[in-house]
Formats: sequence, structure tokens, C-alpha cells
Amino acid sequence: MAARIIKIWLVVSLIGFAWNLIPIASKYRLRGQELVNLERERRRPEPPVVTVPEDTPWPRASISMSGRATEGAADDAGVASLSFGTKTVVLVDQVAYLINPLDGTVQQTTGISPDGERIFQAAISGDGRVVATVGQFPVIRFWDAKTGAHLQTVEDKYPTIAAQPNSGPGRHHTSGLEYSDTGARRIVAATGGCLFAIGKIDGSIELWNADEEPLPDRPYGIVTSEWPHTPDTNLPVPRRFYLHQRIQPHVAQVEHLQFTLDCQSLLSVSTWTVTGIHRQTYDGYQVAQVARANSDESEPKLVRSRVSDGSTEWQVNLNSIPSAISLDRMSEPSPIPRSPAPARMAIADRKAVQIRNLQDGSIMKTLSVREQIPGLSISSVAFGTTSSGPLWTVGQSFADTIAPDASGQAVCITAWQPATGRQIVTARLPGHAMSIAWSRFGHQLAISRLRTVENQKTMPREVFTFPWSTQPSSPFITHIWDVGIRYE
Repeated sequence: MAARIIKIWLVVSLIGFAWNLIPIASKYRLRGQELVNLERERRRPEPPVVTVPEDTPWPRASISMSGRATEGAADDAGVASLSFGTKTVVLVDQVAYLINPLDGTVQQTTGISPDGERIFQAAISGDGRVVATVGQFPVIRFWDAKTGAHLQTVEDKYPTIAAQPNSGPGRHHTSGLEYSDTGARRIVAATGGCLFAIGKIDGSIELWNADEEPLPDRPYGIVTSEWPHTPDTNLPVPRRFYLHQRIQPHVAQVEHLQFTLDCQSLLSVSTWTVTGIHRQTYDGYQVAQVARANSDESEPKLVRSRVSDGSTEWQVNLNSIPSAISLDRMSEPSPIPRSPAPARMAIADRKAVQIRNLQDGSIMKTLSVREQIPGLSISSVAFGTTSSGPLWTVGQSFADTIAPDASGQAVCITAWQPATGRQIVTARLPGHAMSIAWSRFGHQLAISRLRTVENQKTMPREVFTFPWSTQPSSPFITHIWDVGIRYE
């Protein structure tokens, strides 16, 4: 009798145990399928959902987008920054990866910094010879773009308030300072030579050039995608760099920088006014974070500065904090005769885009994009590849129901008609855009996205050690897209 009771109890216990395992197994199975779907999208992205507005004059317009995943770069964390060189995409995730945009493969990787510094941002020179990086420590590093070899480390003689004393674990810089805020310094490259600009949160800009090399210039006002020429493989890589100019065009944080095609001028935009530093505790140690004023307390400004002597060519005050800028490369001088329209640039805030005259900063046209796409928040802007082509924006949609991921978010790539400000067509990709970069010529778009899956909040990816023997796929995915518009 006792044995029968024990058997019954064991059977009931096993049934109860198995019953309790059913939801756990279901969650693993569901999560496993989600990870499989993420990996499939990373390798072969699904085509975006393309829509046109109801009142469009081009009802048969469409966006063509073919994408390829980055191969060989770290994909287990969010990409800190993306930038296009002439023929290379620079992807930064603690180190800098040089990606071939034609197939997405890694061509070269900069070496590990001698002191173990984490890289935050990078830019490749216009002639493709050098990569410059800024990161955790108050230094600027220069690398051979062909071999990844370290060329020179230059100490930052003008560290800002964001460079605070080391307080966390790991290797420290000899200065005792480090940057915790990845946006404390912005770096861009000119379209020729080895000229770089670094914008800081105190409103200053530093211009760095290769030692014993003249400042780059565009010959005869010619603009082509191969300017100034295909890099000479026999041209030696410069090993020393010097501070050409340090200018102070702003009093607020420098957020956006772009060189004109002739490399003679630099466009810069200030955004938030920095009010100080506050410290937050992460994993038991304190991290210094930059404190910024509210948007209505900041005084953003757009400035055009001359590279040769740092003088201000013109400046205009802006009514709102900008989120992106872009120069119309096709509106500058060219050997091909074009209409006498002035050179243009675009400056966007989260809900509108202003097209401005590049010669004096005056407003030529305003596109009220959020009125046409409710809930859109613009993160990037770029001109098309022809003088009459569309203006492109990339933004985040928080209220869209088309092609969202589990978080309800979608990345919107939209073509606009600059003359009328009307929406032509929109393509949507699921996820949240972490970093965005456009090519200078031709139209390629690199996007690093965070894809949210159904059980990400309830079942963090770190707990999934069964049934997989290796770490599951990351929710961060990076693609390079060939983007074009068709009028049928």
C-alpha cells in the first residue's frame, strides 16, 4: 500500500514538474525562433515596406533598397558611430573597422591602442590613407588605413570639462583623465588630403593636417566622385600630424561638422549649451556625464569658417536644436554645365528641414516633414545624386504601424521634393536606428539598428545558455544599403 502511494506521488510530481516546464520550454522555443529570425535578417535583410502618400503627384514612385550585412565586424554591441570615406565605411565599436561598402566585408581594422583605449569615433581621410580616432582618453590617434598600423598619438592640449579624473576599473591614461561621454568630441575628415576637424563641447574646433603636406585643395573647381584622383598607392603614408588651427566659433557644444568640397571652408553647428558635469554610478564605480541645458535655453548657431586662417565667413542663429546637416555636393562647381542655382545645404531639426544658401546661410525653403508623417523624428538628411534629385531624410517613427518591430518602432527613409517640400515616397525598416551615415557620392546608406524582440524585456539574452552552446545572436544589426528612387 505504501509503495503504491509513493508511486502515485512520484507520478503526480513528475506530471506537475513537466507541466511547469511547458511555459519555460515555450519561452525558449519562442526566443530561439526570434534569434533565428534576427540572424536571418542580418545576413539577408527583408525588403523594406514602401508607401506613397495619398495626395502624391507621383503615385507610382518607389524606393529601391538592396542591403548587405557587415561581415567580420563586432556585432555583439551597439555601433558607436558610422562614417563614409570615399570608398570605405568606418564602423566604430571600441575599435575602428574599415568596411568595403560593395560587399560589407572588413578590409582592415585599426590595432588596439597601446594603452587599451576604447575608440568612440573615427574618420578616414579624403585620400584614403589615414584613419583618425578619438575615444576614452584625451588624445587623438592616427592609423594607417591600409595596414591598420598605429602612426601617432597626440596629446590633447585643450581637454574640456568632460575629461574627468579616472574612477573606474581598467587601464588609465597617464594624464589621469578620461572621457565617459561618447559625444564630447566629434571628428570628420575633409574630402581631400589628410585634413581632419575635431569639434568639442566647449564650442572649439581643432584642425589637424599631415605634417609637411600642404592643405588640400580642389583643382580648377572640378567636382567628381574620384576627386582629386584615385589615391596613388606609392604615395607615402604621413606619420606625423600637427594642429593647424584652433578656433572658437561657438560657445555651445559642436555637434555637426562638414567640409565643403574644395576643402577651403568648414561648416559647423552648435547644439546644447553645456552646464557642467554630474556623476552616475555604474557597476559600482562613478562615470562622469555632461549636463546640458534645456533646448529653449541653448542658442544653436550655424557658422562657416575659413580653413586657412580660421576666420568666420558668415554665421546665423538657429531657432531650434538641429539633428543633422548635409551639403548638396552636386550644387557646387562642376565641369558639367548646370543651372546657375546657388550652392545649397540642408539643416534639420526633429520635425522640419531647412534648405539654406551655402554662400550666406539664408533660408531658401522649409520642409515641414512632421506635418506629412506624424510622429517622425529626423536623425539624418542627405541630398540626391543629381541637382534636381530628391532630398532624403532618415528618421525614427514612434507612431507608425507599418513595419514596426516588437517595440512599435520603425526607421523611415523618405524622399522629398526640395522645390515643393512634398513627400514623394517612404521606405520603412523595423527597429531603432543607433547610427546612420550617407556616402558622399552615389547613394549608399549605412544603418546600425537595434531590433527589439517579443521576450527581450521578460527574458534577457544573458540567461539563454540552453539549448544553445554559444551566445545567441545580438539584437544589433548593421547593413549597407544601395538606395535609389524610381518614377514609373
